[in-house]
Amino acid sequence: QDLLIPMKKYDKIVRDKIPAIIRAHGSSCKTRTAKPEEIMNYYRKKIDEELDELFEDPSAEEMADVMEVVDALREKLGLDINEVISAKSAKREDRGGFRNATILIHVEE
Repeated sequence: QDLLIPMKKYDKIVRDKIPAIIRAHGSSCKTRTAKPEEIMNYYRKKIDEELDELFEDPSAEEMADVMEVVDALREKLGLDINEVISAKSAKREDRGGFRNATILIHVEE
C-alpha cells in the first residue's frame, strides 16, 4: 500500500531562495522558470497577493514584499530605477501625490 505524501500546490512566483529554504527544512519541492510569455501574469498575481497581505497586516515586512515584486517587475520591463524615481518626483511636482486622499466625484463639461 502506497503512503500518501501531503503536497500543497502553489503555481506562483516566489523569492529566489525559497526552494533552497524549503529543502533546508527537510521538505522537497518542484520548481520551473516562468516562460517569457507568462512572466507578466505571474508578476501581476504576485503583486495582488502581496497587496492583499499588506492590507491584512500593514507592516514594514509586507510593504517590503510589495516593493520587492514591483522592483522585479521594473527590472523585467527594463526601466532604470533612477528614471522611475525622477518621473515619480516630476509627476508629484506637476500633478501632486496621493497623500491628501482626494476623491474625484464627477467633472461637468
